[in-house]
Amino acid sequence: EAPIPGSSPLVQNLGARNRCLLDLSSLAPFVNMVRFQVGAQLKVEGAPLVERPLRSLEQQVQLPCLNVACEARKQFHGLTDNARVPCILRVEVGDTTEEQGDVTPLELLHHNRQRPEDPKTLQVLCKACRRSTGVSIHARDTKERLHLDLRQIVTHDKSLPLLYEHGQANRIPADAIEVCTLAHLVPDDLINDSVIESITRSLEEESGALATALRLKRPARPEPDGKYLSYIRIGLGLQALGNYTAVLELWPRGYRSPRHHHGGCAGSVRVLYGGLQVKLFSSLLEDTPITFKQGDAGLHHLERGKDHAELLVRAGQTTWLNRQHWFVHQVECHRDSKFALSVHVYKSCTDDFAFAGESIQKGNPDNDFFWNVDLPEDDPRVREVGHTKLMYPKGRPRLLQDFKAEVLTPAITVDREVVLKAVAQDGSAL
Repeated sequence: EAPIPGSSPLVQNLGARNRCLLDLSSLAPFVNMVRFQVGAQLKVEGAPLVERPLRSLEQQVQLPCLNVACEARKQFHGLTDNARVPCILRVEVGDTTEEQGDVTPLELLHHNRQRPEDPKTLQVLCKACRRSTGVSIHARDTKERLHLDLRQIVTHDKSLPLLYEHGQANRIPADAIEVCTLAHLVPDDLINDSVIESITRSLEEESGALATALRLKRPARPEPDGKYLSYIRIGLGLQALGNYTAVLELWPRGYRSPRHHHGGCAGSVRVLYGGLQVKLFSSLLEDTPITFKQGDAGLHHLERGKDHAELLVRAGQTTWLNRQHWFVHQVECHRDSKFALSVHVYKSCTDDFAFAGESIQKGNPDNDFFWNVDLPEDDPRVREVGHTKLMYPKGRPRLLQDFKAEVLTPAITVDREVVLKAVAQDGSAL
């Protein structure tokens, strides 16, 4: 009978009366339809999806191509899931397919209502090979249903908020809400002053566990701008997360991730300390980031009149990605921080991550450390510590390390000045 955290009084009353926990994510389509009817925030670049000309709408459409011989698909080199390519929209009339770039989806709906015996269907084709992606929009129901159908093909939708607001109603996809909610199960006080002090010491001391791991992980040469494509991953063992393992990612200044694709999964990035500079890309094959103007994706704080290719995510903020939106990014510590810490939770990964470089490389990154917060010692994830081998670019393979023992346990140090003073006072002090 306890209130559902972050829910409205109506939902709390329903939960109390019926003694059940409502899955709010299941209400997302209904919420979207209601908001469409009242005209609240269901706009993309100033016009609802159903009112945008097809020529404008198709610029935001990406879907996987089904044609194995397609040259655009081949560029992904073995990426088997969510290898999205640019698409075009065509109107199918009978046995013919026509380009009608000035037509809007709403006009197709009106036509189909007036002439049901001669319907027009919206076909989504691969832009490169002109083959069908297998997706058709029939535009024969309601305006609200048409909006929802179009929402399923629009990629990197700037009408959706990029930041998740914990404890509030969020107009983002249900799978993104789930992983963001999981990220917020990590206790707020997990990263306290003592932890920050221990991490700082381990990074700055040459023999520190974190400094050593960075030296072994980083490539032989930095990038042209002097930064290394590397960072530290720390698995978090929390009972509250069940079978999910959150990853605490440590971003020292001067290091960053490669541009990478997330294997079709939904993911959350909650910044716990410092700040992250994030670049988002429309595709793994693109090296020019997506730009944002003030107000895009709910980012009203951006400076007016400028295109912003880098986004700052501060401590206390959470952003998200899924298989349809923001699934390629590059991350690094903000220049004003010595290092940043962010917790990441992923679900529904159907393929390995893919990393851009001279060629696309697939693989799932290993954790360097494991921080067991409250799991029992017989949990399989805890037993991996000291046994799982990590293959680093340089040196011999290392074993997964215990973060608490190697980083958080204060080292026993001797203050030389204190010792000399004690000796001067009493020669037997040693």
